[in-house]
Amino acid sequence: MTVICGLHLAGVGTWIAADSRATAGQHVRPYPVQKWTERGPWYIGVTGDWRTATLIRGAEQIGQCADARAVGDAVRKLLLDDGYIAGTGRGAKEFDNAILIASPDGLWSLDTTFALAQVPNEIFMAHGSGREYALGAAFALGVAGPDQRRVMYAAVDAACKFDAGCGGEVFVKLLEQSRDTAPVRYVKTVDPSIVGY
Repeated sequence: MTVICGLHLAGVGTWIAADSRATAGQHVRPYPVQKWTERGPWYIGVTGDWRTATLIRGAEQIGQCADARAVGDAVRKLLLDDGYIAGTGRGAKEFDNAILIASPDGLWSLDTTFALAQVPNEIFMAHGSGREYALGAAFALGVAGPDQRRVMYAAVDAACKFDAGCGGEVFVKLLEQSRDTAPVRYVKTVDPSIVGY
């Protein structure tokens, strides 16, 4: 139970966010838990089974991956080597997590079938039990607006307020693109008064 979010904006970078609650059955951990793990230039956000996050935290080799496909392959191999199977509804080690992989240059989703897909530019992505609340809040605020930090915070905060599996402190971070290599891009803004917000 969790919520992890990401948003890539060309020329800016990739925003990542998460709640910090961890649950195990009826137990809620009394301390904040980091849902995103940094491995070299990559950040990996994990929902669901905490064992997956623990495996990724111990996998230093992920930081050496040259691209997102290699990160996805490394995570997939790590999980398969530990006995996970793709989401089939069979077995105690079924992989029922969802993962976001982020770098300053993009955002990718690794789903329960171990399939990796790039999230398009300017598309807000969320996984976890609080996903729908986060998506709704991000849509209402407009992801292409001038304050993405506020959008990311509000999306996770909405999940924390309305989903029992989400809670704790809100984590938000921008993985900034290098100013030397990022193309210049202007993001459209919407005046909230026009659409009644």
